[in-house]
Amino acid sequence: MIRKANVDDAEAIAKILVHSWQVNFKDVVPEDYLNQMDPYKISIGIRKSLDENTLFVAIVDEKVVGFVGCGSNRLQSHPEYDSELHAIHVLPHNKGSGIGRKLFTTAQESLRAQGYKKMILSVFKANTAQIFYEKLGSESIGVRSVEYGGKKSVEKLYGWNLE
Repeated sequence: MIRKANVDDAEAIAKILVHSWQVNFKDVVPEDYLNQMDPYKISIGIRKSLDENTLFVAIVDEKVVGFVGCGSNRLQSHPEYDSELHAIHVLPHNKGSGIGRKLFTTAQESLRAQGYKKMILSVFKANTAQIFYEKLGSESIGVRSVEYGGKKSVEKLYGWNLE
């Protein structure tokens, strides 16, 4: 089941986010940076962002197993995209079950309903999830350099037309 997230989901979302980063990006982001990620602090930010961004959670057996966040585009280098898929994460044992695709589709439908026309997403170039986004009909629109914990990385940018 996919539903809109509420403040009670913030802690579970934060834990999934931290776990996902620590597992999926351990060779991309410095270990010190990953180890300093604090689910409690992140959950505070998530609670605050619920008013300005749209978050959805995936529920299996009454437990949050994934989430997606979307809203206005924060990437100033690509103003032609008015919306952004901010984050999408699914717990490892739930990957491959279709939950990620359902979360992605829900985010697209939500953005479309809010009147957005184009969506952008940035993904670490070293992230194997690129295949997932390419299967979802993305257009490769470039790369950008980012820095986490003093280490520079490259992110690939993907775009979708929502109309």
